[in-house]
Amino acid sequence: MLIIMLAVISIISIVPKTTINVFAMSYKNTDSALTHVDSNLPTITTTSEERDNHVTIVGIKHAKSFSPNPIAIKIGDTVTWTNSHRQAHTVTSETAKFDSGNIATGQSFNHTFDKPGSFKYYCIIHPSMIGEVNVS
Repeated sequence: MLIIMLAVISIISIVPKTTINVFAMSYKNTDSALTHVDSNLPTITTTSEERDNHVTIVGIKHAKSFSPNPIAIKIGDTVTWTNSHRQAHTVTSETAKFDSGNIATGQSFNHTFDKPGSFKYYCIIHPSMIGEVNVS
């Protein structure tokens, strides 16, 4: 999170007229400036229990991508996908290993990976949204 905040601070110092809500993760690039889109989006946070249990948060910010993507985790780690977008999304494994069903705005889906491998997934509602979890 510290790295993300430092990156945002760097962007703010470079790009004029910038308004960013780091925690809602909602941005719009207009005329070389990032503009906050919707202040009513939920805040994404992790609990100390999640950090202790090796939880990786993947944001769903818009109907184009999962972020970060791809991700690398260890066997036994949990990935939490959190939807900060105003539309529902899914996290659906290409091989039927996991399927979130519809994730509404502000909701999350967790999956613990107990075997090594490369696991590709996508959003059924927005099939061009693809992601990958690499477990070692």
